[in-house]
Amino acid sequence: MSRVITGETIPDMKYAYPYRILLSGSSGAGKTYIAKQILINRHLFQRNTKRVVYFYPCYLDEKPVNWDEDLGIPITYRVGIPSQDDIDLMLPHTTIVLDDTYDEAIQSTAIDHLFRVNSGKKFLNVLIMTQNNFAAGKYGRNIRNNCNITILLRNCLDTRINKTVCSQAGLQKAYVRAKEDLKNQCYPYMFLDQSPRAHASGYRLYTNIFDKYPTVYSESGMKGRVVPDSDFSQIFNIEENGKTFEATLKNEDEIKLSKCKTKEVTRKKKTRCDSFTEDSSSSEPPPKKSSSRRKQKNPKKYIQIKKKRATQTQAAQAKTQSLQSIQAVPTTTADQIQEIYQNVASAPAFSAKVAEFLRKNKVSSTHRRITKKRFPRRRIIVDSPFKIFMSDLIVYNSLTGSNKGNTYILVVIDCFSRYIWTRPLKLKEGVEVANALNDILQDFTQWPNSIITDEGKEYYNKNVRVILDRYGLHHYSIKTKMKASIAERAIQTLKKRLQIFMKTKKTKKWLDALPKITDGYNKTPHRSIGMSPSQVSSKNRALVFSRLYPDIDLKVKPRLEVGNVVRVKIDKALFEKGYTENWSSEVYLIIDVRQRAGIVWYKISDTEAFQIEGYYDDYQLETLADDDAKKETINGRRPQCYVDPLTGNFIYELILIPTHGFFLENKPLPTNTEVMLTLHRLSHEFSTLFVGPSTAKKLDPGSCLKITDAYALVEYVSSPSLRNYFNRIRSKPISYKYNDTLVTTQDLPKGRKHVQLHNITGGNTPAYVFFGLIKTKALNGTDDMESTNFAFNRDLTSVNVLLNGQSLNGYPQKITNEYPVLPYFKFQDALGKISQSNLGYVLSMEYYKSNTIFCHEFEGDEVSQGWLSFSFDFNEPLETDYSIVIWSVISTKLTIDEHKHVEKTLL
Repeated sequence: MSRVITGETIPDMKYAYPYRILLSGSSGAGKTYIAKQILINRHLFQRNTKRVVYFYPCYLDEKPVNWDEDLGIPITYRVGIPSQDDIDLMLPHTTIVLDDTYDEAIQSTAIDHLFRVNSGKKFLNVLIMTQNNFAAGKYGRNIRNNCNITILLRNCLDTRINKTVCSQAGLQKAYVRAKEDLKNQCYPYMFLDQSPRAHASGYRLYTNIFDKYPTVYSESGMKGRVVPDSDFSQIFNIEENGKTFEATLKNEDEIKLSKCKTKEVTRKKKTRCDSFTEDSSSSEPPPKKSSSRRKQKNPKKYIQIKKKRATQTQAAQAKTQSLQSIQAVPTTTADQIQEIYQNVASAPAFSAKVAEFLRKNKVSSTHRRITKKRFPRRRIIVDSPFKIFMSDLIVYNSLTGSNKGNTYILVVIDCFSRYIWTRPLKLKEGVEVANALNDILQDFTQWPNSIITDEGKEYYNKNVRVILDRYGLHHYSIKTKMKASIAERAIQTLKKRLQIFMKTKKTKKWLDALPKITDGYNKTPHRSIGMSPSQVSSKNRALVFSRLYPDIDLKVKPRLEVGNVVRVKIDKALFEKGYTENWSSEVYLIIDVRQRAGIVWYKISDTEAFQIEGYYDDYQLETLADDDAKKETINGRRPQCYVDPLTGNFIYELILIPTHGFFLENKPLPTNTEVMLTLHRLSHEFSTLFVGPSTAKKLDPGSCLKITDAYALVEYVSSPSLRNYFNRIRSKPISYKYNDTLVTTQDLPKGRKHVQLHNITGGNTPAYVFFGLIKTKALNGTDDMESTNFAFNRDLTSVNVLLNGQSLNGYPQKITNEYPVLPYFKFQDALGKISQSNLGYVLSMEYYKSNTIFCHEFEGDEVSQGWLSFSFDFNEPLETDYSIVIWSVISTKLTIDEHKHVEKTLL
């Protein structure tokens, strides 16, 4: 009699999605490996995750894992834990990995809200790796209770943790049985499925989910295997009875029959695929309804393709022979190659085999044909309404008389919500545009940060500048030919609707219909945002952002690299001849590569020192294969040193391009100005600058490098930059923005737990204020202490910043952990030290991770001037002399017109 097997049916073997996983185990237990396998085996869950954001602790110098190639989906790495703003901007189907940041996560309201609300509503997955499930924290219980999956790895010293977790989940018996089965494995794990589906089945503890047939344990401790129905039914006869079933083993003939049926289905599929590759000599298939005609034609198509391929093969052989005959000619010099290429009698067929040869040839590379196609371009990234506006004009020259003298329509659009405002204009002049902009802006309760227009004089004039300064709008133009592209697209729709209206009504009067058409545009759903502009608000901005920028985290491999030599695409006029040069005869060097949302762009220079204004997209650059061209055209200037014959001093001449005010002098220079910095060093001075640990002996004055008579002088301005400078200044004044930094220090009184410093700085509020505490004796540097060492005082419990006696937004700050804030990079960036230099690449995490500098941005504060005060609370009275150092960063703009009049304004 056949043995009877009993079991239960599970409707769906896919695990819950979105998942919230708590993965715990001691160090070295395999948490990172299990986490990676979960992200690789995405098919195990009900839906697939599309991207990963990996958060790791701030005390690590670099990211702890490198999963970019293993996962097959975009992954970004960030320090710390996500804030509420970070979570709001994350796209659906994103997996958030928190590695060894559980202690901070259970204190965060953002993570608590993520587990309770955002994960389910926004389809965000969370995977936390920790060494202790029961770490103490404000939201620890909420996070554990809202996990639908718990993974337990081996805890070497405290086995009670896993037992307690299983006991709380009602899996005591399953835990005992699984522990016994796993005791001989090196890296065991228990997968606890807490989803409603698992609770309904009673099977919730798995031990090998990545195997073909996972092992599962019921609440009563019974062990089983999860086998797909298709595999199980091939070997067993099944008699179902509700959720349970009984199965008996099939005899040998039945098993063979089941396997044969499976093979027959596979063979039929293969036969259908093979029927499209029959030769003409084979018999024609029997006609079958309407598909017979298609099947009869396929062999003929295949024969035609074979003949065509044969012809192509013969042509390829001919080209190869021609190429070999050319390569047989001695090519020891560039002149010989040039002579061969320009000889029409020996010119090879232009196939892919000679692509390298063509790139090396100057004539070919400058005349290379440009394929007309649409290339992906950089997009303006906006995260909320009322951040960036665009503006442009609609022109109706021929309809002025029918519209009360109005010829133009001013269009202003919000780049995020796509909401538009329109005003009719009679003249294309600064006064008219200024009045129309004021009419639009005066009705707002909040104003945008920036407005983008073209470089027309109707926007760049004194009247418009006064209006924009009144509302605090930063005005600029895009240097590419796209200009105000979003406004231009809106104008296309508006003109189409106005044209349809005028044709339908048989009128030339658009003036009365303009408000209604504008209102209809704002109430029409837009494809890009998935709703109408009037429905967009700050509450649904995360949804709109995800629709506008679905690939915001996408990263691609750039085609070009820093150091590549390239030619630049020449922008031709509309009717210019196609046989003229398409690429520049000059070659350029790539000095910077950037990307965002899967779009790559490049910064280039005409030599190793002279940068070209603006950025270039991938399709605008053509690689140059010949290294000789690089040597001939790109000649970088090197520092020189010589001896003054009169004084005997060593004179150093260094070539550099300053990006800010030079030597604390806020005197701007044209972009890409080459400055020669000359340094004199006395011949008898010791020339070694000693660098060593901070505990080294203090240096003798004679052992340091002394520099005298330092001066700078403009040596050279690159021609494109100089032409661009004078062309711009003739049309409009040129503005230079920079940050003035005022540094203030004051000693803290000793012997107090509460320290109040009244009215330290006053006047207009700066853009940023940074401040930190430092031991007074370290201000000028000592043998054992650096003047940049703003180490955190462990007795500090509270920090407050006050403006006119009122606390600023975000203050007072209560210090609950050892390192409250580490904004050193933000501090350096605000001073212009990172974005304009290589400091971001030089400074390591070790340099700043122990420094604590507090900061505040004054953008959202209502009061724009007054006195700043500071207060600190300590656990114990101060016994060491401390000083506060305050950096007030003031955004400043210098404007120079063609008459060299300089105007300085505070932003």
